[in-house]
Amino acid sequence: MRKIPEVLFRKSLQRYAQTYHPLYERALSGPHSSPSAVVAAFLQVALNRIADPAVPDGCLLTVSATQFPALDAESRAMVRAVIDGLRARLERALLAAGAGELEAAELALCTLATNKSLAVLSRAGFSGEDLATVAAAAARNAEAPPDRPAEPSGHR
Repeated sequence: MRKIPEVLFRKSLQRYAQTYHPLYERALSGPHSSPSAVVAAFLQVALNRIADPAVPDGCLLTVSATQFPALDAESRAMVRAVIDGLRARLERALLAAGAGELEAAELALCTLATNKSLAVLSRAGFSGEDLATVAAAAARNAEAPPDRPAEPSGHR
């Protein structure tokens, strides 16, 4: 027999994904001129959601991931599947924008991590300006050649 809280959680997460993931789909549908443009478009969705005063701070998917050990097996699988779906969609968009396979895989993972960190920082009270700075730095760093780290701004 299923426990009601777990079933309600999964229904809530499904509705959350159905509400926000189409926004990510539109942002990633391109065409994008570069991998950096893909990263910027993806993270802008998170920034827009965070800036919406009608929506609570944070992200249900991110908060759920932080509680992963406490979730039942079916809920853990669902959280991971939703995250993996975002990662795969990001990777496809990065490939379409000209990234190589390894670069696309790395950038997708880093962009996803940045996206989740924006949700955490927003819950911790960081300003919209701080969050926009994080997103802009991530997009800039996506333009760094994959064989060397990005240079800090203003140091070329």
